[in-house]
Amino acid sequence: MVELGISGACARKKIRTTKADKKATYSPDLVNRNFHAEDLDQLLVSDLTYIPTKEGWLFLVCILDVFSRRILGWSMTRHMKVELFINALRQMQITRG
Repeated sequence: MVELGISGACARKKIRTTKADKKATYSPDLVNRNFHAEDLDQLLVSDLTYIPTKEGWLFLVCILDVFSRRILGWSMTRHMKVELFINALRQMQITRG
């Protein structure tokens, strides 16, 4: 494509959703980028992502057990507030019983 001078079309403009606070301190990397576990519930990780829809943004949080690679809890809402994570944690508790 580069040789022909063509590129893909982008249907939407890029939106910046995060603005870093230059005064903020970063949390330590507690797992030192070692995403390996020997047993269940030894290492849990989470991620937040946003999904554009015709009706606006949806925010999704998933909590994953690194050993089993199983999603234990998730939550999706129209806002990025702490309740999003709390709901995912509650669902994880129910899943693990």
